[in-house]
Amino acid sequence: SWTALEYSPDPLTGVLNAMGRNPEAALEYLAGEGTVDAEGNWVPSEDNKERWANLTTRDWNWNADPIFYAEQHTGADGLTAALGAASAYRNPDPDQPEARPGADAAATYVAGQGIAYFASDSWPKNDFTETMKENLAVLMANSPEEIIATALGADWSKYGDGPHLGTWGVNEGDVSTVIYRLGDSKTAMATLAAGLGDYQHEQFNEEMAAT
Repeated sequence: SWTALEYSPDPLTGVLNAMGRNPEAALEYLAGEGTVDAEGNWVPSEDNKERWANLTTRDWNWNADPIFYAEQHTGADGLTAALGAASAYRNPDPDQPEARPGADAAATYVAGQGIAYFASDSWPKNDFTETMKENLAVLMANSPEEIIATALGADWSKYGDGPHLGTWGVNEGDVSTVIYRLGDSKTAMATLAAGLGDYQHEQFNEEMAAT
């Protein structure tokens, strides 16, 4: 009898999944070359804009035959893994130099592109694999200010420090939509809860240190 193949036929799957284990490579690929403007926001290159146009319009459904491809990772699993890895550069320790100049701004840009894409009609809830949900939970956990501000009904631009997702067209509805699409994964929701808890704990410690 036929057994499921271990690897996806999508040529991007292996590359993107590898980036999920290498935040630096993921940020380099998804943010590309760019600069930081006077307001602290990433200014992507034209080549990177074209890359994102290609990523968000390509057909990710390479795993069409469940008999052959039921168990292996998909290209979209890889993309979400890379997004989660790159988003780790958001909210750097203010007492430490950034790992790469402009990394927070670049990671915020990447997070914005990813959240907007996976909140769109291109990705109905039923199309999310468990791996995608777990990877996107990492992305969302690395965007705690926007999630907490959304829950509180607060203005993103006045909540938290540094660049925010609103610069890239992401709004409260997008954040809520992605979280809804993760909601039936216990692992994803646990990852998200842990990230938000860590952020709030750090905020509490900073406030106590300032008093």
